[in-house]
Order: sequence, then structure tokens, then C-alpha cells
Amino acid sequence: MSTRDDTAAAQRATWTRGEELALLERYFEARKDPSKATDKGVKSKAWEEIKTTLNTKLKKTLNKGQYKSKVQRLMQDYDLFKEITSLSGCGTCPQTGKPLLDDDVWDKLIDAKPTKLRGRIKEMRKNDFEHETICSLIAGKRCIIFSEIKLNSSVQVIQERQVRMRKALRACLASWKTPRKKEESALPQPNETLLPDSGEQSSVTTPAAAQDLHPSHERRVQTVKRIRDGASKTRRNKNRRQSPSGDFNEELGALLKTFTVDIKYKMRQEMGDQAPQSDSAAFAASPSSDD
Repeated sequence: MSTRDDTAAAQRATWTRGEELALLERYFEARKDPSKATDKGVKSKAWEEIKTTLNTKLKKTLNKGQYKSKVQRLMQDYDLFKEITSLSGCGTCPQTGKPLLDDDVWDKLIDAKPTKLRGRIKEMRKNDFEHETICSLIAGKRCIIFSEIKLNSSVQVIQERQVRMRKALRACLASWKTPRKKEESALPQPNETLLPDSGEQSSVTTPAAAQDLHPSHERRVQTVKRIRDGASKTRRNKNRRQSPSGDFNEELGALLKTFTVDIKYKMRQEMGDQAPQSDSAAFAASPSSDD
């Protein structure tokens, strides 16, 4: 049978306080079942169960749309009742539980609401809202379910973020490991020593340590040695180009030696020319032996 046929076959809904309470209790039980509850109500299969159970129990032929509309209206009445009782200066009658407000406040409240709600406000002014307790439980469960959904979504977001962070961390570690292996090849190895004169690394290893070396390690050692030998050779050639040649030094030394000998010879000559003159003058100045 189609939905239209269901609606046509369904009787006009007339409710007593007991029937309303039975409906709210069944709805509350469905809300407590996580497999039937949603963030705004219950699933379609839960409404089917509510319809079947209450039609059998209450001897009615209502469809699930009528049950759903009735629950929504009762919850709207509860929200309206909570709005009235939350007004400043509003009290509650201990015998009947109805809200207590001044007449002028009631009049202003009734005039401020839409026409379809004014009858409900007048009824609450005379009587209390009978289903306050069960509706408060449903409203509390609705808030709890909504909080759980938000919490679950937040937890899921956090977990997804943690997964992304782990992947990014692994990628960073992988990118750091590759250049680090290349840099380690230029560092001193445990079985290598440093040259005492230059402070450079020597690739000489002991025979016992050489047996424990991995082939890849030996290749690294040979590569480092070859690079250093080439650098040392280049440095020596550069120093040789910047310094004077050995032949030039020898020629310069010989020239300086010859120049020095020549100067000494001339000095001796001058000293020799002056020596006889001095001796004759001294002989002439001395007294004669005949006197």
C-alpha cells in the first residue's frame, strides 16, 4: 500500500494524556538505542516499530507520519514551557506545577506570540505541562547524542591529523637519511687515524680491522684517499708555481758571493795603498840615530 493510501486509511488522530505519554516513552526508548538514533531524532525503521507497537497497544490505525508530527508538537510545547518558566520573576505552583506570572506579563506574552501558539500559552497558564519530565529526558538525550556526534567527529579529525603528521614525519626522516649517509663518508672512521703534521685523515687501517671492514666501507676509504692525494698534489703544484725556482736561487747566491768577494778585494787594495805612505811619514818624523 502506498503512502497516500496509508494516509487515507489512517484515522484522525485524537490523543489522551496517557496516549501522549506512551508515545513519548517509546520515542525515548528508541533514542537510547544508538543503532536507531540520529542527531535530530530516530531512523525510519524506528518509527515503523513505534507505529506497529502503539497501533497494537492503543487500538489505533495511525501511520508513522502522524506519530512523528505528534512528537514534534509535544517537544515544541516543552520548549515553549521552558521559555515561559525561564522568564524573570516566574515561579511555579507547588500543587499544580503551572507557571506563576502577573496578569500583565501573561497578556504581553500572549500578544507577542503567533496565533497558533496563543492557545497553548493560555492552556499552560491554567494548567502545567504534564509531560515536562519525559520531555526533559528526551531533550537531554538529544543534547548528549549531539555532543557525542561532535566528539566523535572531533576525534576522527584528530586521528586523521595524527596520521598525516606521521606520514610527513616519515617523509622528513627519509629525506634526512639520504644526505646524511653521503656526509658520513667524509667523516673519520673508527679504524682510521689522523696525520700528526696536517691533521688530515689517514686511510691506513690495522690488518685486524681491515678484515672487519665492509666492501662498501673499503670503497669509501679508497675514494677519500684518492681525493686527498689529488688535493695534496694540486696544493704542491700551486706552491711550486708561487715560489722562485731552485736554479734562480743558486745563481742569485753565486752573484752575491762574487759581489762580496769583489768588494773585499777593493777594500784590501785601498788599505794597501795607504799603508806605505803612513810608514814613510812615520820614518821621516822619527829622530836621527846620528844626533
